[in-house]
Amino acid sequence: MRNNKGQVFCAIYSSADGFPKESQKSIQRATSSVSDKKASFEFSGIEPGTYALSVFHDENSNGKLGTNWLGIPSEGVGASNDARSHMGPPKFDAAAFQFAGGRISLKITIHYL
Repeated sequence: MRNNKGQVFCAIYSSADGFPKESQKSIQRATSSVSDKKASFEFSGIEPGTYALSVFHDENSNGKLGTNWLGIPSEGVGASNDARSHMGPPKFDAAAFQFAGGRISLKITIHYL
């Protein structure tokens, strides 16, 4: 992240439905403060399966992703597998990863467009 301002939102999705913009369609979501330009999340009770993560850096702490008049994010965004947008948000399939159960660690890079 480019600074320690605000908070970071993270959502985990089990399907393309709503990914990455409609967090209410995610199976779990969390918020974290920023420290040393990093944030961390821990999700529990996740069954084995295919998932994708989406994150955004809410620098102004207003609880939503800021965008410009074209709808392009003005705050940092990221997704699992470093899935990037091409004329719109990243696709679930590009961000999808397999979870076999247990514990895994994922590093998500936040991009500022």
